[in-house]
Amino acid sequence: RKGSVSPSGLVLISPALEFSMLRGEDYDPLPWALQLPSYAAVKLESEGTTSREALAAALKDVEQYAMTDYLVALASGVQKGGEAASAKVADLTGLPLEKVQQYFARVPQSLFVKEFDRDDGQVLSLYDGSVGGPDPHPSSAWPRGPDPVLDATVPLWSQAFVQYAAEDLGYETDEEFKLLNRKISGRWDYGTSPTKQGYAGALDDIQEARAANKNLEVLIASGYTDLITPYSVPAYLVGQLPPLKGAKPIELRNYAGGHMLYLRAPSRLHLKQDAQAMYERATGEKGSEASVESIGFSRATRRGQYFPKNPARALSATSAMTAMASVSDPNATSCCPAATRRSVQGSSAAKLARQKRQVLSAVMPAT
Repeated sequence: RKGSVSPSGLVLISPALEFSMLRGEDYDPLPWALQLPSYAAVKLESEGTTSREALAAALKDVEQYAMTDYLVALASGVQKGGEAASAKVADLTGLPLEKVQQYFARVPQSLFVKEFDRDDGQVLSLYDGSVGGPDPHPSSAWPRGPDPVLDATVPLWSQAFVQYAAEDLGYETDEEFKLLNRKISGRWDYGTSPTKQGYAGALDDIQEARAANKNLEVLIASGYTDLITPYSVPAYLVGQLPPLKGAKPIELRNYAGGHMLYLRAPSRLHLKQDAQAMYERATGEKGSEASVESIGFSRATRRGQYFPKNPARALSATSAMTAMASVSDPNATSCCPAATRRSVQGSSAAKLARQKRQVLSAVMPAT
């Protein structure tokens, strides 16, 4: 198209590829099935399974169950499916059996974050289910009040981006910067037409871009404990695309962490390695260490991990790239900054104690 850009590669971090998979119809069982592995990942982390490799291995059976027996049970009807699946779902999620039965084995996000650690007075974050904070309204049936991740980090992200825009990009303005602008999000165009239901999505655009440029590299990165954009959704959607002869396959990679998975030091390193390999394939250049330096990361001497030289610059640069690479949530709750490390205390459901950590501890090098 005239005036368009033809990239060599795309890196999509925690993307909302198709909103129909995130906010589907009440009678569509598929979104319930795609969400289940993320709930199981939160439970696994509460029990000490935290590495990328360990989570991948432990979740294989859950992923298989979600798209076979569980999906069949859901499709069989509310009552029949609830009777067939409630016990298994309760075991996988760590929720009380009676609560899962009450909802016929269909667990809403709000129910999970409210009930998983209710006994210890904690409510989980939708942006990283392994992160939680004190529940300001424990008697409420649904989560109310600030999200333990989103609301705690809005000031940081706002200040970081303003600094990045002014100092690194040289953009000066007297206009107020709002990270979450509800006035704009309320005017989102959902693309409703006489022949199509109004759901925002980007999968068709990606497929057409791959058809136009068969050498286009696409890397989709997802976090296991991201409850806003569950990691199972991209794999399902990509599997629904017809093959394009001669086109590069879409690369799917999952990491330990939530919506902003790269704020965990090991996941940041893994993402850097995967992205650099993709860059090298797309550009034909090797050893692109400068590309890492250009967004403000430097190699730490300890453990071979990367840490920001200037945290504000690195965080804002990474956030900006994420926003450009993902489909933004019209309600500003899907593609916004999320958490870094587990900071939840206790899980009575798992009868385990968690160490309380600062939400942004993973960003800074250990001392």
